[in-house]
Amino acid sequence: VTVTGQDDASAAKISVSGTNFSFRLDKATGRMENYVYNGETLIEQGPVPNYWRAPVQNDQNKALRDLCDNLSAKKITVGTTEAGLTMITVELNFGSTYSMKQTMFYTIENNGAVTVATTLNGSGLPSYGSYNYRRYLRIGTDMVLPEGFENVQWYGNGPVESMRDRKNFARVGVYSSTADELYYPYMNGGDTGTLTDLTWITVSGKDKKASLAIAAGSPIEASALHYSARDLEAAHPYQTKPSEKLYLSVNYASQGTGSATCGADVLSQYTL
Repeated sequence: VTVTGQDDASAAKISVSGTNFSFRLDKATGRMENYVYNGETLIEQGPVPNYWRAPVQNDQNKALRDLCDNLSAKKITVGTTEAGLTMITVELNFGSTYSMKQTMFYTIENNGAVTVATTLNGSGLPSYGSYNYRRYLRIGTDMVLPEGFENVQWYGNGPVESMRDRKNFARVGVYSSTADELYYPYMNGGDTGTLTDLTWITVSGKDKKASLAIAAGSPIEASALHYSARDLEAAHPYQTKPSEKLYLSVNYASQGTGSATCGADVLSQYTL
């Protein structure tokens, strides 16, 4: 694996390349971008940290939505693991408003596989409400893929969406669907298409030479839609329209949906 630009003060990007693949890291934001495999762009941007979902009935704290807008790279280090693999470590800064700390670790193999790990200290998480709640709606990452990706396959709960506190109906198995089919037009908008307890998920397209595969060491959540979380905030489905791009989210977990808007809050075992 070849890494260039990390010591060049005039370079805005760090470039990474190996056998049949390349990508860049933006020095200012620490974000991965333009992952290319065999000459084809698989990821335009990401994975980048995310703590927000399109709100369901009990969701509040919109400070989480904007938390990563001003994300910057405090420090970027290029090194090697004990196994001799290239590792890039990115310490992220959330600005002066919140004292949260997050570090991203990218371990890169010469065949193009990238292992992504992260640590998060959320002691400075913004609070909301009269009870001074400090909790996340979601802990995860977002990716933006170019147009043409549509087919989704996964091993985990299915055959349709489920949530952390709404998955007793689901059965674990290998399922196939599409980004269009995984979108459900809820009358008041909100999060949709979330898949739970996944071991792996792949996305592909009819005219694509390669698929993008995500595998996890422990169960994760994911979604693959033609809508970003902010698109899904529209009050009604007719007020938004699908993008040609694919928005792929890979998440540690999400808060449960709770029950009545004016009744019981989300049960403690389903909060983050």
